Amino acid sequence: MIVVTGRTLVGTLLGNAILRGTTFQILPMSNPSWGKSYSDNLLFEQEQKLIHLLESHLRLNSFYFSYTYDLTNSLQRQSKQKIDDRFYWNKHLSTKFIMASYLDDSNKGIKAYTLPVIQGYISITSMIIDSKQLTFALISRRSHERAGTRYFSRGIDEDGHVSNYVETEQIVIYDTATDHSSSLINKTSLPLSTLNNKQIHLSFIQTRGSIPIFWGQIPNTRYVPQLWYAAHSSSKNIPAAKKHFDDQLRIYGPNVLINLTNKTGYEQPLGDIYARTIQDLNNPNIRYIHYDFHQECKNLQWHRVQALIDRLIPDLEKAGYYRANTEDEPLSQVGVIRTNCIDCLDRTNVVQSMLAKWMIQSWQRDIGVDLSSYPDFLSMFNSAWADNANNLSLSYSGTGALKTDFTRQGKRTMIGALNDLNNSIVRYIKNNYFDGSRQDAIDLFLGKYARDDTPQRRIQYDNGFISQYASWKVQAVPPAMISSSFLFFWLLFFSDSTPIESSTLYILLLSFCFAVLVSTWLFIQQHGVEFIDWPKLNPLPLDIDNNIELPSFLSSNWFFHSSENLDQVEQGKKVT
Repeated sequence: MIVVTGRTLVGTLLGNAILRGTTFQILPMSNPSWGKSYSDNLLFEQEQKLIHLLESHLRLNSFYFSYTYDLTNSLQRQSKQKIDDRFYWNKHLSTKFIMASYLDDSNKGIKAYTLPVIQGYISITSMIIDSKQLTFALISRRSHERAGTRYFSRGIDEDGHVSNYVETEQIVIYDTATDHSSSLINKTSLPLSTLNNKQIHLSFIQTRGSIPIFWGQIPNTRYVPQLWYAAHSSSKNIPAAKKHFDDQLRIYGPNVLINLTNKTGYEQPLGDIYARTIQDLNNPNIRYIHYDFHQECKNLQWHRVQALIDRLIPDLEKAGYYRANTEDEPLSQVGVIRTNCIDCLDRTNVVQSMLAKWMIQSWQRDIGVDLSSYPDFLSMFNSAWADNANNLSLSYSGTGALKTDFTRQGKRTMIGALNDLNNSIVRYIKNNYFDGSRQDAIDLFLGKYARDDTPQRRIQYDNGFISQYASWKVQAVPPAMISSSFLFFWLLFFSDSTPIESSTLYILLLSFCFAVLVSTWLFIQQHGVEFIDWPKLNPLPLDIDNNIELPSFLSSNWFFHSSENLDQVEQGKKVT
């Protein structure tokens, strides 16, 4: 059992306190049957590893909840439906409490301990605009249905769930009557429900999610990993995509799909298959637009994204937004724009923030104020969207987002470019050498791995989680490469401090270090998959012939991964 023991107030939304969990306590719930055939020491070791996984997951992600406000639903859907299970991250952990409250009336009070918790990002800020109080909120809800890390969770599954799916809601609450004299109210300002005046509630929804076809990338220590995908002729893509979009159309109405992937290079096949899949669905409520972000905005011409926004204005006006006040009938948002790139992080957030800014400008007709003319509001707005990008990226890729300098400042900067370089390097390291453990933590938290008493499952658990099968070569190569690198550069740049007097010996030693460095690097490149941190709770099937470990959704016979085609696959080409 995981208990939230610490919290901080994010802000107040319509009189409801929105909280973020800061500290957690994991309480043991023992199962006597676990000790029947295993030693206490082994069980203790297993439990400590599992607890460590949960602690790291809780520490590295942001979780939000409210005692009086349903964070799983948008403002428009608050009064129309129950909890949205897509964003109910602790549903698995709460299952026994939920069942107990339904099966026994004496346990009804237990519901108070099963608040829905969402994972994602929330920002709430109140300020004074034109002598009236305005509250701006940005809420991103990450779906748990196909949750995972960047390279271990890609594409779609057979149930129509896509990786890194996020619903982002932008809210403005404007008080049209009460006059305020102060210039700024902090995040813990007076709840709006205590103000006796007229209010306008505005909400705008956007979604993002992985390309809804079967595809993946297999980490292998290379900067751009191998790309795998189901050919368009596969019988899998269309049914899964249909399930996905049937669900999206039911919830949001007509979808406009913005694909920001490259039209050339290794990303090109995914865009082509995506386009043909949408064409085959032949749904009049789905519109597909492929905008090559990197090509259109090359040479730092980021202002050209505005051309895409201008192109989407008719769709934005048709979809509308949610509006409610005390005098008129509420207006509903009847469509949504779904944006994706490869990771649905960096390029996606740039475009979504610009769509959100366009919507802010259109809202001035409702509130009678041009918000874009207030520097404090614009600064807060840009910071919220940049922080949103960073938080969503941390959960998926392990680092902050790229290109946030444009979101925060409206332009590309040298500092931003250097920050992107740093994040790219850290991403490479984390995605290759640490994400297996992060994937294990997600699976454990969401109940996608459950230890039971069957011998086969217990053996799989022990072999996959406790035991390590790395050969002595794999264990020895990284230290050898690091040591030889250090010694090589020390000899090269600090030769005066070395005790070696013979120039011949010096050259031989320098050559030896260089040879070890190159040899170990080539060995890692050739046997890259053996150095990857793979998930252990749900071990991935191993393709022994190619020495490649494959995610389960790539191991079916409708994928082709024979050794003679590996070079083509690595280049992102369709393998037939």
